[in-house]
Amino acid sequence: LLKDADVGPHLDGVIVATPHSTHFAIGRVLLEEASQRHQLPLHIFMEKPMTTDVSQAHAIYQLVREYQEMGGKGYFFVNHSANYRRQAMKAREIVTEGSLIGEIRHVSAFFASPLMSIFDNPTNKGWNEPSEGMLGNGFGWGQATHLLGWIHQICPTLSPEKVFCAMNYSDATGADVSHAAAIICHDSKGDKEKEVVMSVSGTTLLPGVGHSTGKQVQIRIFGSKGAITYCGDDCVRESGRLDLSTFDSNEVQHPCGNGFDFENVDAAGTGPESLRNFIRACRGEDVFVGADALVGLRTVQVLDAMYRSNVSRQCEQVLFANAK
Repeated sequence: LLKDADVGPHLDGVIVATPHSTHFAIGRVLLEEASQRHQLPLHIFMEKPMTTDVSQAHAIYQLVREYQEMGGKGYFFVNHSANYRRQAMKAREIVTEGSLIGEIRHVSAFFASPLMSIFDNPTNKGWNEPSEGMLGNGFGWGQATHLLGWIHQICPTLSPEKVFCAMNYSDATGADVSHAAAIICHDSKGDKEKEVVMSVSGTTLLPGVGHSTGKQVQIRIFGSKGAITYCGDDCVRESGRLDLSTFDSNEVQHPCGNGFDFENVDAAGTGPESLRNFIRACRGEDVFVGADALVGLRTVQVLDAMYRSNVSRQCEQVLFANAK
């Protein structure tokens, strides 16, 4: 299509919703095309994870950065749909502004999904079998991306450096179905001598069926002055809300009122906020990028280190940790 003179020059954007292992090759071609267009934007909307290979994720990040530095006007979105919700936008505002919770010191996060029917099914090879270069496949690549992508969007100054992780597996497929990880991060905005410690765990052993049973999400971000908490069931909006508490007040604030919104899987309406922002970009309208190439890279960096640590049973260094 890109080479078709009747189609290629007129494309406003491209959605990449192919198997994860193909994202890099497709993304590279699209970014090279975008760079050749100069002032004519080509917007890219890539399904998560950005890749399942950390070197390829870093390469995409570098290509996006080079394109933007040369003045390219196209947007690069990663489809972490929870990041585009109102509560995520407010949480990022609170964390990055800093006056309410201060410097980030600790993140505690848990994610459970009812998808054992997928990870226990040998015919679901794309979800369960590692492709070339992968040390494993399953809940980590398939579901933990939701949680990690949200954290790195809300806490953009955190750079993961070291990871220790253990996983367990489906007896039927060998896919990983649970994990617990400790992640040591550096905060570029905080005290250079202080490490930020992150605890991330999750499982697909939640009883239920697909999207009829909600994912259970628990995220707590603790700072030197206060904390934000975002917990709930993403099929039951009234199950949670974004809470803010500070050392200066005994009252818990609710910056977005009541309501828990995470992944948007509603089949009705105009689609998830992530897709709507991509469409707005193609129409030349103002947009919000809830997950850019750096968030995509951070997510892949942590998952890559988690799988390596699970195999080595040692703490593993995050690759390309200096990317900013």
